[in-house]
Amino acid sequence: MVASPEGAYLVLDSYLVKDSTGNNNEMPEFNEPLTVDLTYENFGNTDAVNALSTLSTNDPFVTIPTAAYTWPLIASNGSASEADAFSIKVNEYIPDMHTTNFTITTQAGANTFTS
Repeated sequence: MVASPEGAYLVLDSYLVKDSTGNNNEMPEFNEPLTVDLTYENFGNTDAVNALSTLSTNDPFVTIPTAAYTWPLIASNGSASEADAFSIKVNEYIPDMHTTNFTITTQAGANTFTS
């Protein structure tokens, strides 16, 4: 038997970066708007109510117009998904084959989870 952690315990289950308002080839390209779909799982024994996820990067070749999403509820031992939780804009002068690293930080009550 495995016990649930005390409180909410959030884990990023999946994400999908989409360019459906660009050329829709699922590849980030220069001067293209992107959105991010998210799914979180809560392995804790308490619901996560109004958890706040924030997307960040230090990369000068991208901007994040929509950098925060508030989850109304991620039930204990359940999951929640959101389409287009974040938006990203790729700079028109991004170098070819450039890689960008992002961090998602989610605050649920007194607990912080980083993906």
